[in-house]
Amino acid sequence: MRHNAVLAAPPLIFLLLVPAPASARRAASGVVLAIALSAGVFAGWAVVSRWVVTIPSPVLNVLAIWDLSATSVESGELLLPEGVYGPGLTVDELRPLVKAGTVYYVVTGTRNGINPGFAEPLPPAVERELRMRWLSLPFTHPVGWLRHRLAMAWLLFGPQRPDRGESDFIVPVVIDRPGNPVIVANDSPANAWLLGTVRAWRPTAAGMPLAYLLLSVLACALALRRGFGGDRGLVLALAAGAQARGAACHFSRHPPSGAT
Repeated sequence: MRHNAVLAAPPLIFLLLVPAPASARRAASGVVLAIALSAGVFAGWAVVSRWVVTIPSPVLNVLAIWDLSATSVESGELLLPEGVYGPGLTVDELRPLVKAGTVYYVVTGTRNGINPGFAEPLPPAVERELRMRWLSLPFTHPVGWLRHRLAMAWLLFGPQRPDRGESDFIVPVVIDRPGNPVIVANDSPANAWLLGTVRAWRPTAAGMPLAYLLLSVLACALALRRGFGGDRGLVLALAAGAQARGAACHFSRHPPSGAT
């Protein structure tokens, strides 16, 4: 499962644990328990994945490289630690790769290579240095980091430009994996109509994630009004879960590795 999807769960778990109305003390204990249960599920998944996954997938390393590379271009200072990249890497070499708006070209497009730890694990000391530099970016290079994050926020939540790859929004194809059963693509007229509608809808305001974020804020405002006749807790839990996952998508996604 996507790591950022975990953050959508705590509000819904809280709703199950603490039905309304509830005292402030019970609500506070419910919040703690919901977070603890979600963290436990995530930790359990992480342990199991170490047993069943044969090829490591250090997603946080890729995200760290993406943020550090983009902030390097903004600041003019190479911020990636030695051991992550090959000799001779410069900020000027990163500049056109970062402008492409995706970490894919940063990882694959340099002359001497950048190693996020997929093919060959990073030495523990190098990986720790990479993570520490990444986590300290908001404090050491706040302007460059913020500009990069704002650009990513607009890329993720703003209008979906027609010139962007379709895979950022929808992947209407069957991808065969070794050992999986054969899946036949749906070639019905109804499916063709649906895909055509979605493709036409993508660059419009109706396909803009920000519109749905604002709708969830409006839903919360309506649910909090005195005299609201619906299930206030359900509305707030669904909106909080969606907003938490949206925030996680912004901070954990490195376009275009997956649709939001």
